[in-house]
Amino acid sequence: MSRCKRLALLAVLIAPSSARGQAGLQPSSCTYARCALHVETVHSQLVQGIEGKPVETSGWYRPRIPLLESSPDSVRIPYEEFRTHAAATHGIFAAGLGVSILEAIMIAQDARHRSLRPAKMLAGMGLDLGVGIAGLVEAKRSADALQTAMARYNAALPDR
Repeated sequence: MSRCKRLALLAVLIAPSSARGQAGLQPSSCTYARCALHVETVHSQLVQGIEGKPVETSGWYRPRIPLLESSPDSVRIPYEEFRTHAAATHGIFAAGLGVSILEAIMIAQDARHRSLRPAKMLAGMGLDLGVGIAGLVEAKRSADALQTAMARYNAALPDR
């Protein structure tokens, strides 16, 4: 069976259950004040409502927000983009750390042999800069996708 046919079949099988799940997500008693998502600035944590109930399951590599995972596609798609970019951000920064460690080892070996090469050091710094910029770009994409998912979730609340 082709991939498209399998996805279509999966969508047909899941659609009735996800429609029931969506109805349970935002009951009519769930007002904007009680259910809206926002980031608590003190701890940089995603919380729900005026009580500030945490909704994020922190993971170093790919944080999870079960509330957004079970939301309609208009919310879930940017949420999945957020998770993808968050994972890429962490991967890029881990790679940058690895490059920095290798540079430090190479510089220490050159210093031990009294043959410091400025060109090698500048190339390493340039690589570090490039990796750092790539990580910042992915972090921005991740934050933007999360903001989009939150805005769409909040816009779907009954009193909005």
